[in-house]
Amino acid sequence: MQLYNASSSYYSMIARLALFEAGVQFDDLRVDIHFKKEHNNWLDSDRSLEKTIQALQDEFYAIQIEKITFAKAMLSIPPLHYVFPRLLKKIIKQLELERASAPDKNAVAEKIKLNEARIAFFTQGSLRDKFEHELLSVTAFLAELPKPAPMILGERLSSIDILTATLLTRLTMI
Repeated sequence: MQLYNASSSYYSMIARLALFEAGVQFDDLRVDIHFKKEHNNWLDSDRSLEKTIQALQDEFYAIQIEKITFAKAMLSIPPLHYVFPRLLKKIIKQLELERASAPDKNAVAEKIKLNEARIAFFTQGSLRDKFEHELLSVTAFLAELPKPAPMILGERLSSIDILTATLLTRLTMI
C-alpha cells in the first residue's frame, strides 16, 4: 500500500497513525503541498482528462453512502430500527425549536426536511431492498472505472483515486 501524505497535514497524521496502530505496512510517500505544491501534479490538472474526471466525480457523489451505512447498520443491529428513527425525530424537534430564532430559517427548514426524508427512507418499505438498490450505485461507479495502471487514470494520482479509496474504505468499514 502507498500512502501519499503531507507531513504537516492533520488528516495525513490521522491516516499515518491509524496505519501504524493497525500494523499495516505501507510506503510513506510524502508530498510537499506548501512550497513545491506537489499535490497539483495530479492528473486533475491535465485538461484532456477534465471531462472524464468530472463524470467520475459526479457518479461518485451520486452514491448515497449515508443511506448504505445506516441501512447496513440497521439491518445488522435490529435495535437500531427503533433507536435511529427516534433519534432523528428528536433532532427534528430541536431544529423546530431553533428555527424561530435562527438567522437563516430556510437552512434550518432544509435540515428538518432532510431528517424527515431520512426517517421515511429508513422506516417505509423494505429496508433490505433499499439497501441493495443503493449498493447498485456503488457497483455502477466501480464498473465505470478504467482498469488501474497503476493509478485509475494512468501513472499519476487523481482525485478519482482518492474518492475511490475513501469509498472502498467506507465499504470495508460497513
